[in-house]
Amino acid sequence: MTAKNEQGTGEDRAAGLVVWSARPEATTAILEVLEDNLELSLLTALPAPGAVGSTDHLLLCDEPAAGLGRLMASGMPPETALAEWMEQTAEILALHRPNRRRVHLVEIRAALRDPTLLPAWPDAVPSPFATDDSKDPDPVLRLLARYCLEQDGRARPLAAEMTAAMAGAGPGDIDPASVFSTYRNICEQNGSAREDIARKEREIQLLKEQNRASHEEMELLQKKASAMREELALLERERDRLRHRIGSKDDVLTAAERQIDLLRRDLAGMVRTHKDLHERKERLAQLADMLDKRVRQMENSRSWRLTAPLRRFRHLLLPGRRRA
Repeated sequence: MTAKNEQGTGEDRAAGLVVWSARPEATTAILEVLEDNLELSLLTALPAPGAVGSTDHLLLCDEPAAGLGRLMASGMPPETALAEWMEQTAEILALHRPNRRRVHLVEIRAALRDPTLLPAWPDAVPSPFATDDSKDPDPVLRLLARYCLEQDGRARPLAAEMTAAMAGAGPGDIDPASVFSTYRNICEQNGSAREDIARKEREIQLLKEQNRASHEEMELLQKKASAMREELALLERERDRLRHRIGSKDDVLTAAERQIDLLRRDLAGMVRTHKDLHERKERLAQLADMLDKRVRQMENSRSWRLTAPLRRFRHLLLPGRRRA
């Protein structure tokens, strides 16, 4: 498109048509036809009420419930969406009230179905245009939006005034079949969600049982560990007792080894003494043999035999002496 994009200002527009669309992407086909037949100026923001001048303005808007539903479909909470919708609607109506002859409000879906609702629409242009219903807000959201508009004391008169001022606007075409289909889809999704929840609950229950079994096994292991610690303490006490006994035995063994060393030294001394005595005994035995030989030699000698009478006579004289 080659139409001139302008911001809303206080300056009067040149003769032609000034257009603002709440959803430019949905009104591209309309704007292209208008551009081919009129001097078209596109606004990206709503002008001030005093900036309308003598130029016709076309405001392409959504039906109130549809507009609020789109805001909620974008992820806004209902309260936030309703506040934003009221702010924008108040700006549109503030522009329209003092300029009813110059400012034309047309509902977008109605314009796509019947372009003749648009000002200065060329008769030779075929109609209607194709609409993409897949981009419309969910029917349930539209019902919720309609409920919010009816229940809010400030939004209700704005919606009524917007509907009355907007060409082609009605109470909103909500198809019961679409609502029921959405309801069925939600029920199916809820059913799937419930199945998922049930499966998750079973998994959680299984995890709890596994956790309980693990806890019981942990308690058993802790009891075994406690018993092993007690057994280890007993073994350590027995080890200390055995070490003490071994220490005592070592003392006794050391004393016994010292006693054995003393006995060995005494034995060595006794062995040496015995050897000395044995040597003395041998020497004495040799001396006795030598003396015995000398006695026998002397007794066997001739002189001993010749002097035998004298010895006997001496014995008689000295009876108290032992005979040699």
